[in-house]
Amino acid sequence: MEIEAKFAVPDMSTFQRLLAAKTLAGMRLVAGTTQEIHDRYLDTPDQAIRRGGYACRLRQRAGKRLLTFKGLGGAAGAIHQRAEHETTLPAGASLVPTSWPNGPARDLAEKLCQDQPLETLFDLHQTRHIRMLANGDRTIAELSLDEVQVGATVYLELEVELTLNGTMDDLRRIAHDLVTTWHLAPEPRSKFELALATLDIQRGL
Repeated sequence: MEIEAKFAVPDMSTFQRLLAAKTLAGMRLVAGTTQEIHDRYLDTPDQAIRRGGYACRLRQRAGKRLLTFKGLGGAAGAIHQRAEHETTLPAGASLVPTSWPNGPARDLAEKLCQDQPLETLFDLHQTRHIRMLANGDRTIAELSLDEVQVGATVYLELEVELTLNGTMDDLRRIAHDLVTTWHLAPEPRSKFELALATLDIQRGL
């Protein structure tokens, strides 16, 4: 189960101020890393995965291919709670589910896709600035400031994902600060759902 809060960042000025912040909701922000990430979202020709309530993402990062199934929906304002199943695909592995390592991701893919092939729905590129959020001696969350490109559109987003040491009370406290102090708007849509809406606008649909 993935638990996170998501917010739209309105402009680059706010984005840069968040990058420079030392604290958030009275908690300490620890310097982190920046990553360039390429995601491909996959489905069958008749979108069986989406109809089954999931998005399928193939992420290329640091020479590895991580395939993840994320449940759709499950958002209450900024806070998202979604089922998540993932597997690492070996180099040269195909996108045919029967060739994947055994596990929940393969089982779900075989159930949803049957014998249908997977194809690319769209590509998404992002520059992700990662910082850890600490409350005393507990590292409670990972904060990601994302510059996301879908087609010709670039948008800014902030995600706060709980670690095993974080609690829902911690996440609510952080979300409250981001709304009341930083004036960010909650984003109830996943990156998959937001990208589909963005592409529809680009196509004039």
